[in-house]
Amino acid sequence: MRFHRCLWVLLGASGIAAASLAATPESFLKSACAPSPTTLCLLDGRFSVSATWQKSDGSNGQGNAVLLTDDTGYFWFFDPASIEVVTKALNGCAINDQYWIFSSGLTNVGVSLTVTDLATGQSKNYANPVDAPYAAVEDTRAFATCATPTPHVADVNGTWAANLTVNGSIYPATFTLLQTGSEVSGTASVFGGGGGSMTGAIDGQTLHFSVMEVSPCPGTYSGTVLVSDSSLGISGSVTGSDCLGSYAGTVYGTKSFVGRSTSSGNASVAGLWDATLALSQGPFLATIAFVQNGSSINGTAVINGLGSGSLTGSVIGNNIRFTVNELSPCLGIFVGDASVSGNGIGSGFITGIDCGGSYSGSFAATTR
Repeated sequence: MRFHRCLWVLLGASGIAAASLAATPESFLKSACAPSPTTLCLLDGRFSVSATWQKSDGSNGQGNAVLLTDDTGYFWFFDPASIEVVTKALNGCAINDQYWIFSSGLTNVGVSLTVTDLATGQSKNYANPVDAPYAAVEDTRAFATCATPTPHVADVNGTWAANLTVNGSIYPATFTLLQTGSEVSGTASVFGGGGGSMTGAIDGQTLHFSVMEVSPCPGTYSGTVLVSDSSLGISGSVTGSDCLGSYAGTVYGTKSFVGRSTSSGNASVAGLWDATLALSQGPFLATIAFVQNGSSINGTAVINGLGSGSLTGSVIGNNIRFTVNELSPCLGIFVGDASVSGNGIGSGFITGIDCGGSYSGSFAATTR
């Protein structure tokens, strides 16, 4: 089935074709402003501005937005070459603890200008009557929201392993994300073929993303996933279509590598480990070889009767998180999470998927 080569896009092949949400120093936004033909996004996306117009004959419509600078834009109503209303948002917090809104117009049609502070959801409307010259707005007390607290913003930097359940089928994938503020970009691939670029944005603990499929055929996908700090996991949904059809499904992923500096407080796991896996398909014996450099680990894993492949992961304190990319006898992904005691004993949980099906269960391991 070619879908997994097409949906690789799911959570990684994202060229966020459709929804690229800009990073913003105002990282406490409740939701990021999405620019559109009728929406201005000002002050790094903190404020959204829209306008409607109305003539004396009752005809009306939506203003067309054009961004000039980060704090200024204008609207045209009837002709792209004719500017009707100019709007500016300014940060006056250092002066009077307020955000300021200024607006001027070159029109006498009725205008309704709406400005929304996306950090709080507060909105203000500035209305100009029909057949009256546009009255300038000089509102230096528009939004008393300078003290808006900064909530936690999820960190999705790193390499992730994901299972995509789409149209009733499951496909393993890996993707790498780079986060700058709330802006996210990255690359991804789905086992069996496919790959591409991704862009998106973090809103609190939620990652919004879009995907532009490049291979094996063009397509566009978008989705939303919730990021869990405690489990370093993601879960959510995705929809999209390409030249082979339309798709809808869910995604579950786990961070397989956590970039951290070397710490003497991290457990030492280098060497050979023998493990017993109690999976849904029965017990399996495994041998794991860890090479450790500070918090980073890599190596190989051989699960007797199931498969083998390369391993990457990280050690943070006494906790290990790792991903095994199965190469033989078929492609697949296994994700593990374990704790290690000082006497060379480890235990945890593992999930995975390959051509033989999906697996989940616990494991116990000891060093040789």
